Amino acid sequence: MPYLILRSSSPSKDSDKDGDKNNDKDGDKDSDIHMQLLINQKREYEEKWASTTHAAYPKPEIEFATLEDAITTCQQAAFDAGFALTTAQYDNPKNADGERIIKAMSLVCECSHISKSTAVVRDVTTQATGCRHRLRVIRSGSKQRGYVWYVNICHKEHNHRGTPGQMKGSSNYRRSTITAELHRQIVSLAGDGHSTKSLWQTARLVSKINTKDIANILARDRRLQLDGKKPLHALIQRLRDSNEYLKPVMTTKPLSPDTPYEYDIHGNIIDGSGPNAASTKEHKLFNLMFIKKSALALLKRFHHIHILDATYKTNRYDMPMFHIVGTTNCHRTFSVGFIFMSKEDEANYTWCIEQFARVCRRYFQL
Repeated sequence: MPYLILRSSSPSKDSDKDGDKNNDKDGDKDSDIHMQLLINQKREYEEKWASTTHAAYPKPEIEFATLEDAITTCQQAAFDAGFALTTAQYDNPKNADGERIIKAMSLVCECSHISKSTAVVRDVTTQATGCRHRLRVIRSGSKQRGYVWYVNICHKEHNHRGTPGQMKGSSNYRRSTITAELHRQIVSLAGDGHSTKSLWQTARLVSKINTKDIANILARDRRLQLDGKKPLHALIQRLRDSNEYLKPVMTTKPLSPDTPYEYDIHGNIIDGSGPNAASTKEHKLFNLMFIKKSALALLKRFHHIHILDATYKTNRYDMPMFHIVGTTNCHRTFSVGFIFMSKEDEANYTWCIEQFARVCRRYFQL
């Protein structure tokens, strides 16, 4: 908070003793005025922030239908008071069916974090003050009668001032500008291959979002798609359940006897020895082929010329992707099938071509 500073003029060298005395009196008077101004400004500053020390949180007897409603209400109340809340730890024990259900969640001040690391790090600025402000959102009720949520204030005091009307730089404000439609467009464009930077350049026109928020949105959507499964498990399940692809064809044993190593379904290299060798063999995956149904119509018309090649560095498992491409009468290309191979050798190439020929014979009698 800037303060007004008054300075008295210095006496002239040619002034006499009486003039010096008058100047001293004027200087003391100016100092008293200056001190009174400082006191008044400090009092105004304290009165200004006195009403923003606490947020108007909902009372403990108020019920919320969902956890999201309770969190949104608390964050909005803190935002109006000049504070920002973020989710911290939560209790999610397993129920009788083995599912994890959230029973309670904590909301803490954005300035609560204090690094406990003893490592030498860069001396950078931070908003962390070790604030102990904490709320607890608790679930009550049963599955038959329905669940409701209550807000319990564990620690009400903050150790720092609030900044009402100046919260546009907080993460909560940025996330509040992300609408459901914008969220859907970001996920859709990312699925089409757009980079995070290009998504940010488009989204910043209608929101205060930054690249980190976009990365969090995509990571959250990826976790929802995986649904607790490994990436390879989720891919196979999606291919089996989807109506857009033919039933995937897989091999679970090496096609050539000189294969130097084997992959399990998680992408780890295994040697087939050890106490868990028998159970590990049940999860090996060496080749995976899938074809989109929409490509069958073009394949039926243009099945005379095909381009086959393997592409590297497409996945973390070092499995080359064998790509089958067809050509039209207008010299346009279209993707027919994709095959992940454990090794690029004659046996694997023969298997890929045989499986593709089997599809052609089955659907087109070629």
